[in-house]
Order: sequence, then C-alpha cells, then structure tokens
Amino acid sequence: MRRARIGVALVFAIHAAVAGTWAARLPALKAGAGLGNGQLGIALVAMSAGLLLGTRVAAGAIDRAGSRTVVRGGSLALCAALILPALGSSLLALSCAFLVLGAVSGLLDVAMNTQGVEVQRAYGRPILSGLHGVWSLGGFAGAAAAVALAGAGVGPLAHFTIVAGILATLGAWASGLLLPGGPRFEPAGAPPHGAAPRSAWSPAIAVLGVIAFASFLGEGSATDWSAVYLRGELGASASLAAMGFAVSRGR
Repeated sequence: MRRARIGVALVFAIHAAVAGTWAARLPALKAGAGLGNGQLGIALVAMSAGLLLGTRVAAGAIDRAGSRTVVRGGSLALCAALILPALGSSLLALSCAFLVLGAVSGLLDVAMNTQGVEVQRAYGRPILSGLHGVWSLGGFAGAAAAVALAGAGVGPLAHFTIVAGILATLGAWASGLLLPGGPRFEPAGAPPHGAAPRSAWSPAIAVLGVIAFASFLGEGSATDWSAVYLRGELGASASLAAMGFAVSRGR
C-alpha cells in the first residue's frame, strides 16, 4: 500500500508540474505565436474544451482498462503533449496544442483520482487531501524550474522537452507502483453500474457545481494570466513573470 501511495502521489505531482511548466511560460508562448490578449484567451478556451472532453471520456476508458492502465498511458501522453504548445506559431496551432494538452490532462486527472480512491479504500483512512497537497507542491516545482530556465534564457521548446523527458521517466516508474485497476468505485446506495441514476440534478449538486465553478474561475485566472500580467503590464523579466504561478501554489 505504501508503494501504491507513493506512486499515485508522484502522478499527482507530475500532472501539476506539467501545468506549472506551461502556465509559467505563457508570455513566451504568446509572443512566439504573435498573439494579443484576446487571442490568447481564445487559445485558453481550447484548453478548457479539451479538459472537458478528457474528463468526459475518462470514465469509459477506466471501466474498460482500469485506472492503472489509464494513468500509465495518460502520464506519458501528458508529457508528450507538453511539448506541443512550444511548437504553436499561430493562434490555430496554439489552440490545437492546448486542446490536445487539455484533453490528456483531463483524462489523467480523473484516472489518477480514481486510483487515489482505490488506494485510500485499501488504506482504510483518508489520504486524498494529502494527494491534492502533493499536486500543489508539483505545480510549485514545475513553476520554480520555469523561473530558473527562463532566467537562464532557455526557450520554451528546449524547456518543455527537458521537463517532459524527466517527468515521463518518473511517470513510467511511478506507474509500476500503482494498484491494479478494479471495477469503478460505486458508493453505498448507488444504482448498479450501467443503471440510469434516479436524478441527474439535485439542489445539492447544483450548489456544489456553483462552488466548483467559482473555485476554478479564481484558480484559472491566477494560473492563466498571472505570468502574462506580470510580463506584459508590469514589465517583469521572464523569470520574475514565471514566478507568479509558483507563488500562487504556496497559497
């Protein structure tokens, strides 16, 4: 169980480190594609669309292959997809890159949380909050590396390639520590798998949705725009602008 907990914690850190890497270098990606703020916003909408798509298809993939298999493939695919935004030289190219990156990120997000639930059930005590704490540490580490490499004058393509190689190696090792994926977790009282739920919506679900929306709106604003604001509006250096995301991880 300890090995599985370490493995899934590392996957959480990898997922966050990828986010910290590209988010901290958004000013350079924006400049490389020749975009204004409005066009960058369009590209980031493609990222959100990809996230939604990835989370929608994740359940079926996990049911068929198990969470460990999806985590293994998803972590490697996420590292490969990290390189794509650095190749985006136009609005269309960057939007497509973000769409793919978002889709893989959403898929892995669901799979690693599913694996986390399986490990937690085996432990018999809560560990998910700790895993999400590791996510914040991973985001900080990814952004901190971006601060150092941006300060050294390393461009996004070289930066993302280096990080992708390191994280892919770590992800391949971590995947070997995970628990074999079993049936999708069904909470007590839930309808049998495949049966239609009694109600798709309820007041409680709507309230939780509003809370989640507000949370992601605030976090997304800080993630997507802190480095751009520091670089473009305040004239910060590339390394100092990258520090915006790193500081947000320590909140």
